[in-house]
Amino acid sequence: MTIWDVEWFSQKAEQARRKTWIPWKSRKCPKRAILKDGHKNVYRKNISKIRWWRYLQDIFTTLLDAQWRWTLQFLVLEFFGCWLIFALVWWLIAFVHGDLHDDHLPLRQAETGWTPCVLNIHGFHSAFLYSIETQHTTGYGLRVITEECPEAIFVLVCQCLIGITLDSFAISIVFAKLVRAKHASHTVQFSKNAVLSHRNGKLCFMFRVGDIKKSRLAGVAVRAIVVKCERSQEGEVLQNYQTELSLKCDDGPSSIILLWPLILYHEIDENSPLYDFTVPEIMKCQKVEIIVVLNGTVESTGVSIEAKSSYLSSEILWDHKFAPIISYNKYVNCYDADWEKFDQTYALKMNHAEEDEYVLENPAATPSGTLDEIWLLQSPVLETKLLGSPDMFEAELDGQTDQIGSTSERFGAVHETSRSVDTNTYFPDYEKPSGPDCSDKGKHRANKPKYPETIRESDENYEEMHEIQVTLV
Repeated sequence: MTIWDVEWFSQKAEQARRKTWIPWKSRKCPKRAILKDGHKNVYRKNISKIRWWRYLQDIFTTLLDAQWRWTLQFLVLEFFGCWLIFALVWWLIAFVHGDLHDDHLPLRQAETGWTPCVLNIHGFHSAFLYSIETQHTTGYGLRVITEECPEAIFVLVCQCLIGITLDSFAISIVFAKLVRAKHASHTVQFSKNAVLSHRNGKLCFMFRVGDIKKSRLAGVAVRAIVVKCERSQEGEVLQNYQTELSLKCDDGPSSIILLWPLILYHEIDENSPLYDFTVPEIMKCQKVEIIVVLNGTVESTGVSIEAKSSYLSSEILWDHKFAPIISYNKYVNCYDADWEKFDQTYALKMNHAEEDEYVLENPAATPSGTLDEIWLLQSPVLETKLLGSPDMFEAELDGQTDQIGSTSERFGAVHETSRSVDTNTYFPDYEKPSGPDCSDKGKHRANKPKYPETIRESDENYEEMHEIQVTLV
C-alpha cells in the first residue's frame, strides 16, 4: 500500500463520517462551515485531478492528518516492506556467492570447509529472519555475518542506518499524533447559544468560552468571523464573504486570562458588520454564520491549540443573558465554577414603565426569540412616528394597545410593535371626548386614518416588496 492508497482511504472514511453526522433530511439541515464540535464541514473532491506527488512533499503532515487506523497500517506495511526488501538482498548475496548450493548448505559446510557470507542461511525464510534481527539489533544467534563478502558488510551498514531512520520516523509520528492540538482543543468549550442584548447601553453579540482542563492556557486570544454573502460595488455576488468582528472581554481586548469561563462580546455600532442585517435578509434565506476561534498554548506541554465553533442565526437568542456560574466558596477559600450552568441563559424581563421608555428610545426593539424568528439589528432609522392621532386611539388606549412604526433606511421595511399602555403615556394633555358616539367602536374605527402605505424599496438590487409585522407582547 502506497501513500496514495492511505490518502484515498482517509478521504473515504472522512466522507463516511460526514454522512453519519448530517441528518437524513438534508434539505432541512442548516448550512454551516464549522460544526459545533469544531470540525471543518468542507469535503474535498476531485483531488485526483491534482498531482498526488504534492502529498509526498509533506508526508509527515499527511500521516498526521490521517486517522489512526490508516497511519498505523502505513507504518506496519512500511516495516514489512523494508524487511522483505533486505531479505531479498541477503538471499541474492547468498545465491550469488553459492551459499545455497547443496554442497554448501549449513549441514555440509563443516565437511566441505565452505565459508558463507552469512552463517546458517538455508533459503529465503532464514534470510527474512536475519533481516529482522539485523534491522532491530535483537542479537545474533545462529545467523551471523562473516568477513567473506565485502558487499554483505556494506548491506549490513545500510540496513542498520535505514532501520534507525524508520524507527525514529514511526516514533515521531505516533508521539505527534498523541500530543497534537486536535485533541488538546477538545477541552475548550463554547456556549451552545449566543445572545444579543444590551450592555452599557449598547447592543452586543455575546458568547461564553471556557476550558475544563486543570492545566492553564497561556496567550489566549479569541477571534470572531462573520461568513455571509456580500455584493461588491460592481454587482458581483461574493459567496461566503468573511469579515472579522472586534471582540472585548470586560474592559480589555480579546486577549484574555482564562481562569474561569468568560463572556466575550462584540458591540454592534455603525462600524460593525452586523449593523445592516434586517428582516428581509432572513426572508431571502441570506443567513449568516459567526465562527469563533480560540488560540492558545497549553502550559504543561507547550502545544499551540486552535478551538473552533460557530453560531447560526437560529442559535442566537435575542434579549437574553448568560446565567452567572462563578461564586466564591468561603469554606475552602476559592472560587467555584458551576459547569452545569455553562449553557444556561435567561430572558430579560422589564416592567411596563421601563419597557415603554425603552421602546420610545429604541423604536427598532424586537421581541425575545431566535434570530430565525426576527433579526432587527440597529438599522439606520429615517423616521419614527405614531401611526395615527389621539382620535385614532380614543377607545383603545385605555389598557389596550398602541402601535409604533419605524422605517428602515436600507430596505424600506415597516416594523410595527404593539404594547399595552395607558392613555396618558403618550398624550398626557389629551382630554378624552365624551358622548354616546365615543363608545361606538364601529363608527370610531370607520373614521380612523389608514396606516401609511408600506414603503417600497428603492434599491435596484432588490425587486420584491417586504412588509414585516412584528408583535411585541
